[in-house]
Amino acid sequence: MKRTIILILVAFTALAESPSASEPSTRPPGTRQSPGARQPPGTESPLGPLDGRNLHAPQLPWFSFPAVTAASPPQGTLRFKSGLYLLNEFVGQYFSRSKYTLTNGRLEPSDQKELVLLDYESTVWEIGIEWQALRQLRFIGDWRLHFRYGGFMDGIIEGWHGIFRLPNAGRHFFDRNQSRWSIITQEGITISGDGDTVASGDMDGRLVYTLLTRPKFAMALQGGIKLPLGTGNFGSGYPDFGLSALIDWRPWTRWVFYAAAGFILPSDRRARPMLQFIPAVELRILKNLSLILQMNIQSSPIIDKRIFRHKTFGRVQRFSLPQTDLKIGLRGRAGRFDWQFYIEEDPFTWEGPDILFYFGAGWTIPLSRRPEIPKRTGPSRSLSDLNDWGLVASCACCSPMLPTRFSPFSPASFSGFRHSRKLRHALAKCSSGLDAWASRLRGNRPAPAKLRFRRLESGTEGETRSLRHRKSPGKP
Repeated sequence: MKRTIILILVAFTALAESPSASEPSTRPPGTRQSPGARQPPGTESPLGPLDGRNLHAPQLPWFSFPAVTAASPPQGTLRFKSGLYLLNEFVGQYFSRSKYTLTNGRLEPSDQKELVLLDYESTVWEIGIEWQALRQLRFIGDWRLHFRYGGFMDGIIEGWHGIFRLPNAGRHFFDRNQSRWSIITQEGITISGDGDTVASGDMDGRLVYTLLTRPKFAMALQGGIKLPLGTGNFGSGYPDFGLSALIDWRPWTRWVFYAAAGFILPSDRRARPMLQFIPAVELRILKNLSLILQMNIQSSPIIDKRIFRHKTFGRVQRFSLPQTDLKIGLRGRAGRFDWQFYIEEDPFTWEGPDILFYFGAGWTIPLSRRPEIPKRTGPSRSLSDLNDWGLVASCACCSPMLPTRFSPFSPASFSGFRHSRKLRHALAKCSSGLDAWASRLRGNRPAPAKLRFRRLESGTEGETRSLRHRKSPGKP
């Protein structure tokens, strides 16, 4: 394990020494970028921490926070996401070899059934949606479908542990590719079963309210609720509630730090309240590619009656230690499409999946097409800023040809302005020029000489006036 950590640190250091970007980019997230541009990162938004929630068996029936950014995307942004988890779980009870019979290095089937707590492989499909409803308020919803079976990864994991000299947790004494789980807690909760299973999981809903946004710092609060839609051993049957604080910090162009700390309160009185802490660091390798190192530190809602021997902590009750999962992965972005992949394992307290692979993808749809126009101060206003004055005007022929943002013919609300003679003269002059421009685009066909405008006072429609202006000599 020490060798693995050293290799990770060396890789992070080597990537950090590469030259950073000198040209800032103002392209907002979710927009199309030039293909094949392998550019260094600039001032565009980072890719964020790794998604994915806690799927370890003791925490599975209850709510857990996944990682999310404190900074808000643009208002109206809608993101559809989907993820696929592939994990292998094994937890065995501590036993003395002298008291049991081994055949070819394996326990007898009856003894295996007695001593195993978790031994299965699982595939979980997750779908979700993120919607930035307001400038500071974001809604996130997720739902999962679980497949549990014997699998094929036991032999691969045993070989992996042998290469890196990692503890095998006694899995080599049990038959491979089984599907069995048995948890008997001190609080009287029993989670048990075997064989192949397909079941619906719970639905999670979260609200993220961004308190503070700065170019290099963001802070938010997140509230969560679990709707008990899970069946069998994949849900507690009770709603859960959670609250957490989020922080994003970007001190340098290539480095972004994330942190989330919160607590979870299960409605089931037999389950214990949980504390959760998610630190993450993002190293931006390229403009649209990041390497992310992340942890999930979370206490357990249940404690099993049985004992196991930990290499560091000695004899302890199963699920009594906090989970210390380590995630290493990549996140990428290509226009509106984003993807991520990571590997997860708990090398410290062994209170996580033996191994977990996650593949995720998302598609972003910017619903708010018109950018917000900043309010101007001062007495002078140009005719190109008539949208700021809230003038509603329309012209039958030329308005579809004119740009929306800089045209006085686009709809907008109006309040608190008095039409003066000077403004009427300016509108007439502007309309004559626009009519001439539109006439040239149509091939010198005559343009309508009627311009209609109206004003709105305090959100209600006021008078509707019509202004007829004469054609100037020599102009079409």
